[in-house]
Amino acid sequence: MLIHAKKIIGLPIIESLSGTKIDTVENIIVDPEGGKVLALLISKSFFWEKNRIVHFKDIIEIFADGVLVKTRDSIIEAEEVFKIGDILKRKIFLIGSMVLTQNGQRIGILDDFLFDTLFQKILTLTAQKRFSSEKRIIGAERILSILHKKIVIRDIILKPAMQKKLGALDRLLNTAANP
Repeated sequence: MLIHAKKIIGLPIIESLSGTKIDTVENIIVDPEGGKVLALLISKSFFWEKNRIVHFKDIIEIFADGVLVKTRDSIIEAEEVFKIGDILKRKIFLIGSMVLTQNGQRIGILDDFLFDTLFQKILTLTAQKRFSSEKRIIGAERILSILHKKIVIRDIILKPAMQKKLGALDRLLNTAANP
């Protein structure tokens, strides 16, 4: 199943045995090296609480109105999983990160990402420019690195023939817009 990350954040986590709400999803933890969704970060009630997660393998199903997990024991402390603890210490979260090309061009702020729940792989990123409704969809294969508050993507290199066609199309659209 394909799902947008923003649709999961804020959802209640529900135990399958009792059908009761255990907690709420605060964020999604992604492996910065492989782009794989690892776990869901649980909301804290108090700032001094330890980070808790639900590992993706313990999720039974993600519904529009909640995330169904096996048992209450599916929620564990993040530090129990070394890789996840390290990602949280480095504060690497995708949503809200600046998206830049490898040449430093700012694309926008990551607004959302689409991922496959079966393979836990990110498929696309959606970046939005500040103070604009313009959004750009970027294929995950262009991701070069995921860092603290920054995602670097590969520049698109167009063949000269395609650059010429896009230039002609751009001139045509500008002429039509400004008669």
